[in-house]
Amino acid sequence: MSSVLIVSVMQELLKKNKDLILRKWIAYGEGPSLSKREPHPLLNPASHIIHTEWQEFYESLSDGNELCAAMLQETIRLKAIQQQSPSEALSFIHELRNLIRQTTGNAEGMKELEVKLDKVLMESFDLYMKNRELIFKLKMEEYKRSLMPGGGVMSFSCSSKLGEPVEEACS
Repeated sequence: MSSVLIVSVMQELLKKNKDLILRKWIAYGEGPSLSKREPHPLLNPASHIIHTEWQEFYESLSDGNELCAAMLQETIRLKAIQQQSPSEALSFIHELRNLIRQTTGNAEGMKELEVKLDKVLMESFDLYMKNRELIFKLKMEEYKRSLMPGGGVMSFSCSSKLGEPVEEACS
């Protein structure tokens, strides 16, 4: 069987089982505390991030598009802020693989799919660590400012969003 046909068989299985897999995957990501409230950008931002990013990621996966960790950037940033261990923070990617395997069995194309998800997992680890390093640097800057005489008011470079530097001075 050609690799194009194998991939399209897996894509069809992913599309056919989309609702079931996504429902279980999102429930795993939210856990019992987040799933009690409706996802909303302001009222329940963590759940909103999980719902929107994971749905887009899954659709890309089922369409056979190229995947990358940047598609899950907000989720990874959230996990870094929550100070979860790397294995705990990124377990949701492994859980997606488990759910797909449980739902589709050992269907043709599973190996190719696992390779894609492994690549995303490795990229996600790098992204997670970059976010953790940035958080550490920000905490150190704050600590240094707190030690300065006069309340620590001075100009410095900061970021409004993790990883996005702001050019103006902050106090």
